[in-house]
Amino acid sequence: METMISVNGVKMTVRQFYSQTHYDQDGDELILIGAGTMKLKDFKALTPEQQDMLDPRPDLSAQKNDI
Repeated sequence: METMISVNGVKMTVRQFYSQTHYDQDGDELILIGAGTMKLKDFKALTPEQQDMLDPRPDLSAQKNDI
């Protein structure tokens, strides 16, 4: 079962979200963080440490060390 999210009141799967660029009412680009969205410009304004805490991409270097 795919994860469902709501973007601007429209329910969609994560795959559907990534199939095109989405914007909020102000015209700012949205990105997916966890199970929610965030403005891309706000994400870029965070420190690298804050971005790492929110970034949903897996840390592949940690996985290599576990093997």
